[in-house]
Amino acid sequence: MEQAQLSGAWEDVCAFLRVPFGPLLHTLSYVNGIDLARFETACPPLARTRMCESASKAAVLASVRRLKGGLDLALRLEGQSWKQLTGWIGSPPAWCVLHELFSATDGPGSWEWKEGWAATDVDVSRWFGVSARAGRVVGLNLFGNRLKGFLPETVGSLTNLRELVLHHNELGGAIPATLGKLRRLETLDLSCNRLEGGIPDALGGCASLEYLNLAQNRLSGFLPPALGRMGSLEALHVDHNGFAGRLPRELGDCARLEVVNASHCRLSGRLPAELGRLARLKALFLGHNAFEGGLEALAPLCGPPPRVTLDRGAAALADAPHAEAGALKEVYVNDNRMDVGDPPPRLVAGLNVLFVVRNEPPRPGAREAKGDGT
Repeated sequence: MEQAQLSGAWEDVCAFLRVPFGPLLHTLSYVNGIDLARFETACPPLARTRMCESASKAAVLASVRRLKGGLDLALRLEGQSWKQLTGWIGSPPAWCVLHELFSATDGPGSWEWKEGWAATDVDVSRWFGVSARAGRVVGLNLFGNRLKGFLPETVGSLTNLRELVLHHNELGGAIPATLGKLRRLETLDLSCNRLEGGIPDALGGCASLEYLNLAQNRLSGFLPPALGRMGSLEALHVDHNGFAGRLPRELGDCARLEVVNASHCRLSGRLPAELGRLARLKALFLGHNAFEGGLEALAPLCGPPPRVTLDRGAAALADAPHAEAGALKEVYVNDNRMDVGDPPPRLVAGLNVLFVVRNEPPRPGAREAKGDGT
């Protein structure tokens, strides 16, 4: 890379940020964390790699020097590479996001374990519950740590996050729609909190999500069709909430689903036929709702394929899309309004558990009872 090209690119960046053009360290004395994020975006492709690496390190050191007692800390960091300065990389830097999370969830006054969170250590991988790889935050595991307050929207800027585990805390408020920006997220567990509102449609943007647990909160509204966009989803837990309406037929698009738990809600209607496409489904928990109708939608998911009698009178296997025994082994539809008196033989033959007690189908012609649907 030619020096003239670097110099021109640097001048363009300074003009973009509206800061004085000059030596790198001098210019960065005018730049805060948010401006650094804009700087990373503004770098021309020709200069991006070299300039972002040097600027990231320079910005870290300049920021550290401004801290109380930061001069000595900056001297100790001089010999580290920019990748070693974990938590100061990103747009905005991860340490900014994590400090906002710490503040929004009453970290100083409530958290039980908070090693590193209240210090000036720039390596966030050494903070309690934080996992980092190559300078990027990839995991937050703070379950059962007495987090209170709410999840800030900036958590959605941790775009390298693979795991967000915050169950068994006291988090309230809504699920931030910005979590839908976490395209690499594989595990999201917010169960056993006090979250309110609905599941944001934007959460369907989590294309890599394999495990979603929102159980035992105060969530309400309808289960969004956007759940069907989670093509990698293997386990869905939304039980013990106030969700109403029908199961979205789009769940049938989640071809990798193995477990669905939507029990103890206020769901109603018939089971969508699209559930019959979930060839990997092993367990279905729908008890304590207001579902109606039969279990025919589940028949393709278990047992051997049905035998039919052809015109010639010979018995043969049906030429159907579900030619192999299904994976479904456990179905819990107790405490609903379903007609389970004569379940499909294939369903009975293929299941290990079929729990159907306390179902009372509505009488023909009777008005649907009003109430909470339990």
